[in-house]
Amino acid sequence: MSSKNKKVSDLCENPEDQEKEIHEILLNNKDFIAVIISVNFLDDCLSSLLKSIFIESSVSERLLKPQGILGNFSNKTDLCYALKIINKATYNDLRKFGEIRNKFAHRSLELSFESTEIKQLCSQLSIIESYNHQPGIAPFLESLLTNNPKNQFVISMVMIRRNLVTLSKSLLS
Repeated sequence: MSSKNKKVSDLCENPEDQEKEIHEILLNNKDFIAVIISVNFLDDCLSSLLKSIFIESSVSERLLKPQGILGNFSNKTDLCYALKIINKATYNDLRKFGEIRNKFAHRSLELSFESTEIKQLCSQLSIIESYNHQPGIAPFLESLLTNNPKNQFVISMVMIRRNLVTLSKSLLS
């Protein structure tokens, strides 16, 4: 199946298997497309995470529908944090992703990852810092991220996505 035919939910199932493909999709698209797709991936992973703790019912489904109470990225993020499903650092990064997405959604033709405000927001993503303390990882990440906010954004998204999928699977077992 080509990457164009895959649904976002398919790409949230096995994070390790699709990370290279996702990384290529995001880096090879226009900045605003990469942002929208990235936050959509994260939104879908938050939905899966919440589904893993909700009872199976039409009420749960209704809550997560786009017009439902938990139909938007921000509300899902807030609920996951309020329920102690995600930690403060992940919560803050998810909020930054939402902020970046909203900026691109309203000014997609004006903005890029080279825009000062987007660079600043990307530099505030903290998940990479947690990996910088692991032996052998820091030099690799540093070489990818130096003066490259798009890489920082994409790598942060992939790392958070992996964490959310792993967390969802652990809640199911």
